[in-house]
Amino acid sequence: MAKKIFLSSGELSSELHTEMVLRAFAEKYPGRFTFFGLGGRVAEAAGLRLVENIVDRAVIGFAEAVKNLGYFRNLLNRIAGMMARREMDGVFLVDYPGLNLHIARLAAKPAHCPSRYRNVSVWAAM
Repeated sequence: MAKKIFLSSGELSSELHTEMVLRAFAEKYPGRFTFFGLGGRVAEAAGLRLVENIVDRAVIGFAEAVKNLGYFRNLLNRIAGMMARREMDGVFLVDYPGLNLHIARLAAKPAHCPSRYRNVSVWAAM
C-alpha cells in the first residue's frame, strides 16, 4: 500500500522544487508514495493531488496576510482534522514558512503524524 504524504508548497518558486521532488519519487519509487496537499498547477501537473490551490492565493506583506487570516485559519483547521484522522503517513513542507511553520507545529504533535520531515531551510535557520 502506498504511503500517503501531505505536501505543502505555497509559491511558484517552491513549486518548481516540488515538481522535481514529485518526479524523482515517481521515477525512483513508482507506486510506493502518493502525494496530496497544497500547491498549484505546476505541482498538480507533476502528480500532486491538489486539496487546495494556495499558489494562486499567495500573500506578500502584512496587510495581505491580515486580509486572508480567516482563510488560512480555516485551512489550518482542515489540515489539523486530516492529521487527527490519520489521513497521511508523513508531511513534506517546501518553503512558504508563513504557513508551513504552522503545519510543522501541527505535525509535531505525536497524535497527528507518525513521520516528519524537517524543512532544510528551517533547520539551517535554527
